[in-house]
Amino acid sequence: MLDHVAQTSPDAVVHTGDISLDGAADLADLEHAHRLLQSSPTEVVALPGNHDLGDNPCETNQGSDRLVTAERLARYRGVFGPDRWRIDIGSWRLLGFNAQLMGSGLTEEAEQWEWLETEAQEAGQTDRHVAWFSHKPLLHSEPHRPEHDVAIRYLRPGPRERLFEMMATSRAKVIISGHVHQHHTVRARDIDHLWAPTSWATLSPSAQSTVGDRWVGALELRLAD
Repeated sequence: MLDHVAQTSPDAVVHTGDISLDGAADLADLEHAHRLLQSSPTEVVALPGNHDLGDNPCETNQGSDRLVTAERLARYRGVFGPDRWRIDIGSWRLLGFNAQLMGSGLTEEAEQWEWLETEAQEAGQTDRHVAWFSHKPLLHSEPHRPEHDVAIRYLRPGPRERLFEMMATSRAKVIISGHVHQHHTVRARDIDHLWAPTSWATLSPSAQSTVGDRWVGALELRLAD
């Protein structure tokens, strides 16, 4: 992947999360992943995934020791810096947010919602096109069938609808996500939803249901005026 970045010289490189294998529990793992990304010839901006920060609490993981906490968030920020960001490139604005905070009830979640509200309103008042970035996808398709609403795969319905309102305010064109280890594209609510494939390894059908295309690689975006 670093060779590809060197050959193509993109304006930006975004890592959509799960940068580490078990950084949520192991600081050394986070630090190792950060050192690897530091060797990229183009600066990498990252978003935390469940492997880096822990997962969102939901009805199926109550009592788990793998949930996002304020301590894990502070540890991630201490290594990677901000877990949300805005980047302006040409006529585009890129907005990345921490999907792992959604539904956590942490103080940092409320702070992020306030930030997102402000960013969405400001973006809607500019002439820029807006691309959003998240670790978890919002949905698979519309209508979003109940069997697709796997708690650990997509953002939960409440945060999802709140984000759709903000994305409409910002006049979003596209949202890019990772997490699923499969590539998929769908248009919903007048927004293109693009799933970046895994750059590590796909999961077998016995370990994960097929909801997209299983291949290893990256998603290259060419954003025009």
